[in-house]
Amino acid sequence: MIRATQVRPQHRWTQAPADSVVLDFDDRHRRRMAMRCTRGLEFLLDLENATVLRGGDALVLDDNRLIEVVAAPELLIEISARPPILAPVICGYDTIVNEMLGRAERTGTIACLNIRETTAGKNAALLRRWSARLRGTDRAFELGNVRDEDIVRHIYDLGRIFEQFPQELVDAEVGQLARQMLLQDAEEFGSQDPGFKEAPIERALDAVNDLVKSAEAKLWYERFSAAMVYGAIPAFDESMGRILKFADAWAPAGA
Repeated sequence: MIRATQVRPQHRWTQAPADSVVLDFDDRHRRRMAMRCTRGLEFLLDLENATVLRGGDALVLDDNRLIEVVAAPELLIEISARPPILAPVICGYDTIVNEMLGRAERTGTIACLNIRETTAGKNAALLRRWSARLRGTDRAFELGNVRDEDIVRHIYDLGRIFEQFPQELVDAEVGQLARQMLLQDAEEFGSQDPGFKEAPIERALDAVNDLVKSAEAKLWYERFSAAMVYGAIPAFDESMGRILKFADAWAPAGA
């Protein structure tokens, strides 16, 4: 069986692919696995080390043909082990089917993160990743790389949050919490990115000011968000404008 022994990151190959392979989240973190492409081509993924594959990457076959990696549409839930800072909010829920049919009774309840803590956490995660990208920090999970889907997801989520809750943009308490979580992230991930740990607020400001004008991030946002979101998608400039404005709350002038 023909093998694929190399990976070319998205944006670093231009040759037309011979075929494509659709992989879910788990199957995009493999070292060795038999795979079947959408048009029937079969090959053996045989990498030196287990590698996280991203949608848009290309697998290089023994004969130099390329196989494009396509991320399968799926619902992923991110679970955080960090204890909440603010008291959770108890929300009602029902099945998606009942919601769509307009008969949701919300008889069940679940404890959810306070929207303020969600905002502060996503802001910290986004800017820490982009700060690492500015200094060329390399990790197995491509921390800070423009291809990191988390960057796109955080931009989209923050843009939507500020659209629905515009008061959070200028709320001093939310700003203080965002600042606190930037400092907390710097401690928690300091071994991965010492530069961010040294001066988290300054590095975060550099990151947001660079990100808002990045044509590279804008291109990836437009490509990835279309596959991630059903319905209307806020423009990159619109979402980043809100995120930039929020910086006034967590890094006010003279602070």
